[in-house]
Amino acid sequence: MQLLIDFWKDPILVDHAARNWLLQEQDLLLHLIFQLPTLRKRVGWVHLNVINGYPDEEETLGWRSGDLVIHFPSCGYFFCTFCWAEVKE
Repeated sequence: MQLLIDFWKDPILVDHAARNWLLQEQDLLLHLIFQLPTLRKRVGWVHLNVINGYPDEEETLGWRSGDLVIHFPSCGYFFCTFCWAEVKE
């Protein structure tokens, strides 16, 4: 895990991601997984809903009671407060 964190926060790689990739940290993560065999051996894929759910999404990605995390993508502070109140009910 430390290897991943070290690479993922490396200033040169972060700068490269910011200049070259649209989804900066997500694309950097994929790049690291695909380019580094040592890291690739230690990373696994899980269905998105195992660790992350979205409010008001289709059944396969939507948050359900018991899910670990609910994700409010592109949510400003005040809007998130509204979203959280809606889901909390």
